[in-house]
Amino acid sequence: MTIGEKIKYCRKNRLGLSQAKFAELCGISLVSIKRYETNKMIPTAEQIAKIAKVVGISTEAYSEPVLSWNFKLNTYGDLIKLMMICRKNSILSIVKSCRNGKEPISFTINSNIGNAIQAKMTNSFGEQLDCDVTNISFIVKNQAVAEIFLKWDNIYSELEFLYENHHIFRESIDSIIKKRQDELDLIELEMQFNSLLLERL
Repeated sequence: MTIGEKIKYCRKNRLGLSQAKFAELCGISLVSIKRYETNKMIPTAEQIAKIAKVVGISTEAYSEPVLSWNFKLNTYGDLIKLMMICRKNSILSIVKSCRNGKEPISFTINSNIGNAIQAKMTNSFGEQLDCDVTNISFIVKNQAVAEIFLKWDNIYSELEFLYENHHIFRESIDSIIKKRQDELDLIELEMQFNSLLLERL
């Protein structure tokens, strides 16, 4: 999804506002909102901040999610976002997925990451600690978190396959890729709205 498509989706589907009312609440001209939504103009960082405030989500929702030193892990949406970022960067992978709803899904951390963590593990005296963190895995027991991540991961895996094999398809699959990418972006955008605190999961 483009920034404009995300803005339009949030305005219509999440807030149910007209462009005029949304523009008024954001303190942005109606002409600008219309141009943003039709991708005729890209909002500045200041305009995105105004839009995000009205919508009630982070400004990061309108861009590719990235990890930074000030990344906060407070909500259900934050957890899913972290898992998605880690999966996109080959840090995280699904080890076992039980899709019948009876068992939690398991994830593993890339062993190279574990090796890097282990290499940096020292005590307060700077001495290397003797522990094995090369095989890190965890289980997500919350079914809602697992289901959303699995849905996202299935689409992401399909897109990886399509991108890798794009050259072997006789027919153009650009429209399929665009549709699946939009579905992926929509799941990522929707996660920004979940403010349920992690301690309540």
